[in-house]
Amino acid sequence: MHPPLPPYIKRQISITPKSIRVELGGRAEIICNVNATPVAKISWLKNGIPLVANPPVVITVDDKVLIAHVTMQDMANYTCVAENIAGKRVSDPVSLTVF
Repeated sequence: MHPPLPPYIKRQISITPKSIRVELGGRAEIICNVNATPVAKISWLKNGIPLVANPPVVITVDDKVLIAHVTMQDMANYTCVAENIAGKRVSDPVSLTVF
C-alpha cells in the first residue's frame, strides 16, 4: 500500500477551449480540468460573477459548462475556480463570442 498523498492543487488549471465563437442559437461547451487531491470543488464565474446554472445554461457533474442555445446574453468571459483544503486556483478566462 502507498501512503496517502498530501493535499495539493496544481497551479495551472486547464480550460478548453481558450476562446469560442458560437452562432446565435448554437451550442457551447467549456471544460475545466484540475489536478488536485482531494478532488477540488469547481465553480464558474461569468464576467467575474458566480455563474448560476439556469437552463439552457447547465453545469454538468463533470464540471463542464454547457449552453444548449446560445443567446447574446451568454457572450462573456468564463472562468473556472477550483478549491480544496490545499488552496484555491483560478483559470485564465475563456472568451465566448456570439455571432
